[in-house]
Amino acid sequence: MKTKSIAIVRKYNGYGGIEHQIENIMFGLNKKGWKVLLISDKVSPLTQKCVEQGFEIAIVPLENTIKATREIIKQCKIKDIQIIQSHMLKESFLCSFVKLFNPQIKHVFRVHTYIDCSHISRLKKNVYHAAARIISPFIDQYLPINEYNEREMVFRTRLSKQKIQVIHNAVRFQIKNEYPHCDFKNNKIAMVANFVDFKGHDVLLDGLKILRDKGYKIEAYLVGGVPGKGTDSEDFTRLNIVQDTIRKYRLENMVVICGYSSNIPEAIKECGILVLPSDAEGTPNVLLEAMILRKIVVASKVGGVPEFVKDGETGFLHESKNAEDFANAIMRAYHFTESQLDAIAEKAVKLVESEYCLEGLIMRLIKVYESLLL
Repeated sequence: MKTKSIAIVRKYNGYGGIEHQIENIMFGLNKKGWKVLLISDKVSPLTQKCVEQGFEIAIVPLENTIKATREIIKQCKIKDIQIIQSHMLKESFLCSFVKLFNPQIKHVFRVHTYIDCSHISRLKKNVYHAAARIISPFIDQYLPINEYNEREMVFRTRLSKQKIQVIHNAVRFQIKNEYPHCDFKNNKIAMVANFVDFKGHDVLLDGLKILRDKGYKIEAYLVGGVPGKGTDSEDFTRLNIVQDTIRKYRLENMVVICGYSSNIPEAIKECGILVLPSDAEGTPNVLLEAMILRKIVVASKVGGVPEFVKDGETGFLHESKNAEDFANAIMRAYHFTESQLDAIAEKAVKLVESEYCLEGLIMRLIKVYESLLL
């Protein structure tokens, strides 16, 4: 029987949730006998991790669309690739060119964050929706990670619902019992996010200032890297702004910048609450992992987050770009008893276990892939 094969195309801009999900997919497919090739634009922590795990990689400069298209087609012929999978919008444009010039290749768009999930201007969003409609004939299957993206694709881009199937992300369940539970209200909170503009570090710091002025003594641990980490294009702009704001607000005794960590469960093990006050999101992997680790999550009401963080039931929500509401969400969590918070954490664990398991993700993906190869 011919080995089934897939190439995942990923332009590297940092090591975050999408990279972890790509690792999950590559690992899961490999266990099921699939041959997986990662195509990326530079040597990076992601490519190095893949090499360590025995996966094949191909470094293809992706800036020049025509040259990149030719090289990806070349790699697909050499490696006998049957399916290419994009993970972000701009990558889907590139892979659509590959499909245009090599029609026998199947193109799957694994949609992590779609157009309206972005923090770009409304004008640019409208342009992207129009462009996404144009390339849709060159995408065989859309696999958004949440219902929010699906609604956006159907009602804003006006794509055929028949080509869209929601398949949730997956969480590494083996971490569930590796770390001891800590008190939810131990005054230690964590934020896990790379230092980019839309992750809401400004909301966090403004909120911490409000909480301090109300008498709360909270320690906040910021875990994350900078864009382009591990390459020659590292960007420290947002991190520098965060550090300046900490000094301006005199939060030095409340905020610890921990830097990048490849072991998030270890990095947040002593924190009772995990926050993610982003301006825009898809389905943040870190929230799912925090929930399986029995942390109380406090997150902004954006993208697919409200689909699994139910306010007061599996976590706490606040309005995006609103430091006052963020601070109120933290205070609401602290007004619950430990036993009430324990019930919230338990409900969150059961939700993630039922809807976000790795085996389920891989089997659903394989079913889609095999249907395209018939």
